[in-house]
Amino acid sequence: MEVTIPQKSELEELNHLIVAAKKSWGYSQEQIDMWLPSLIATETTLCDRDYRLARNDDGQPVFVYSLAALSSGIYELEDCWVAPEFKGHGYGRKMFEHMVQNLESKQAHKLEIVSDPNAEGFYRRMGAVKVGETLSSSSGRYLPKLELVFGTAP
Repeated sequence: MEVTIPQKSELEELNHLIVAAKKSWGYSQEQIDMWLPSLIATETTLCDRDYRLARNDDGQPVFVYSLAALSSGIYELEDCWVAPEFKGHGYGRKMFEHMVQNLESKQAHKLEIVSDPNAEGFYRRMGAVKVGETLSSSSGRYLPKLELVFGTAP
């Protein structure tokens, strides 16, 4: 498996993975269409966030994540998606471990996560703690807010 920084030429493939992963949770096409503007990666977000894309040995996209710096040592998880055909095979854990190593290399000490309700259990298994809920402006529903603290927090 190879993890790289995705290029603009990979945006379509990246967005296909993101939308397919969101759909795999049983959301309707109407809901996906409503969330699409905030869901997909763009040339701007590709530049503004720290994206990583993993491909298996056959070159198929397996997972993608993106991080946004909030302040010194604090990051927000913006994207965290595993392609539906690879769910349940340990790739989510591999992605999360890669992400934590990436954050530690940046001397981060906290990761903030606003999660889809379907992913909350995964983040808890990875060590994140629920700290509240936040209202989603795109869906009007409350989403779990979690944090992962690691390293030496100031």
